[in-house]
Amino acid sequence: MRRFAMGDVSVADMAAAREARAMRQQRLLMQRGALVCLTMNIPGPHKTSPLIAIAFEEGKRLIAQTLPGAALAHELRDKTGFEAYYQAADDPLTVKRALCTVEDTTPLGRLFDIDVLTPAGDKVSREALGLPPRQCFLCGNPAFVCARSRAHSVQAMTAEIDRRILALYRERTIAHLSRAAVEALEQEARTTPKPGLVDARNCGSHPDMSLPLLLRSAHALAGYFAQCAALGFDCAEVELFPALQTAGMQAEADMLAATGGVNTHKGAVFSLGVLCAAAAQCAARFENTPQAVCRAAGERIRPAVEAHFAGLTAAHSFGERLYLQAGIRGIRGEAAEGFPSIMAVWPDFVREATQLSQQEAGVRAVIRLLSRMQDTTLLKRGGQAGQAFAQAQARRIEAAGFPEAEIEALDEAMIARNLTCGGCADLLACLYFLYATASSEQWQENLP
Repeated sequence: MRRFAMGDVSVADMAAAREARAMRQQRLLMQRGALVCLTMNIPGPHKTSPLIAIAFEEGKRLIAQTLPGAALAHELRDKTGFEAYYQAADDPLTVKRALCTVEDTTPLGRLFDIDVLTPAGDKVSREALGLPPRQCFLCGNPAFVCARSRAHSVQAMTAEIDRRILALYRERTIAHLSRAAVEALEQEARTTPKPGLVDARNCGSHPDMSLPLLLRSAHALAGYFAQCAALGFDCAEVELFPALQTAGMQAEADMLAATGGVNTHKGAVFSLGVLCAAAAQCAARFENTPQAVCRAAGERIRPAVEAHFAGLTAAHSFGERLYLQAGIRGIRGEAAEGFPSIMAVWPDFVREATQLSQQEAGVRAVIRLLSRMQDTTLLKRGGQAGQAFAQAQARRIEAAGFPEAEIEALDEAMIARNLTCGGCADLLACLYFLYATASSEQWQENLP
C-alpha cells in the first residue's frame, strides 16, 4: 500500500488544509468543463489510516468509472486527509448529478465528499439539482442536523466507518485472491516447455491429461480458493487447519467431478489453498509481501503438520511411506517451513518476470525448482535414480543459461522414462500467485 502521513490533526491544521485546497482548486480550474475534488468524510482527529486509504482508492476508482474521460490532475496524501482532483470536459451539472449517484448508492459513498466546480470556481450544489441533503450514515437523518446537534460520538462514527470499509475490503480481497489462484493454475498449465509436465507442446508423462483438462480443473476450484481466503481473513489460528482440510476434501471432489476422475491438481489444492488463506490473513494486517505470506502460511499449519508426522507409525500413502523411510515430508513439510523452495527462487523469478516475461520466468523457475527440491511425484515415478537424473539435467540446463532446445530435450527424456515433477508445477503456480498478489505494488494495482 502506498505510503501516507498519519497522526493527530488540530482545528488549525484542518483550517490550513481547507485554505490550501481552495487555492489548489483555483489553480486547477479549466476554461471549460468541470473540476472534481474528492476528499473523505472522516470525523475526529485521525484523517488517515490503511482502511481510509482503501476507501479513498475506491472513491478514485468510482470517479474514473463514472467519468471515463476525466483526467487525474493532482493527488495529495497528507495527515489532514486524502485529496484527488479530476478535470472533466463535461457540463458541471451533468458531472455533479452523476457523482451524486456515486455518493448516494455505492457501499462507501457516504464517506466520499465529491465537490464539482464550474470554470468560475463556483461549487455545484445538490440543491441546484433538486436532490435532498445527504443522510447521516448512522441514523439516516439529514447529516447536517446530526452534525449540528452532535448526535453521535466520534467513536461510534469511526467504528461504523471502519466496519463499512472492512466489509468491502474483505469482499474484494477474497474475490481477488480466488481469481489470482485460478489464473496462477492457468499460467502454470500454459507455461511451455516444462519437463515431463502438461503444457502447450504435449501432455508430458500424463497421457490421461491435457491442457484443456487442466484449465477446466482450475476453474472448478474457484469457489474453494474463495473459501480458503475467507477462512484466512476470519478464522482464529487454532481453527484454520481443520477448516482447510474439510474445504480441501470437497475441493478434491469438485476437481474429480470436473475432470472425470483425473487427479489434476491435488497438490495445488493444498499448497495454493494454504497460500490463499495466508495471503488473506496478511491482507487483513496490510502485510502483503511474499515473505510475510509464506511465513504466515508456515505459522498457521506448522503445528498440525508436526503433529501429523510425529504421530505417524504406519504409512497410508506414498508420501507417508517416504517420510517413514527417508524423512522426506513433501509439500506438507515445504508449507510448514514457510515454502523455502519458493523463497529460494523468488528473486530470480521476479527479476526475470520483469525483464523478460512471466512465461520465461516460469520456465526457468521450473528448472531451478527441479534442480533443488525433492519432488515426491518424481520420486514416486522414478525413485532416487529418476530424481538424480532429472536434477543433474536441470542443473546442467541452468548452468548453460536455460537453452530452450535443452529444456525440450529434457522433456522428451523424462517422457521416455515416465518421469514427471508435479511438485515443481505446484510451486510454479504458487510463484505466479504470489507475483500477482504480493509483489511490490501488485496488490494495490490488482485489487478492484
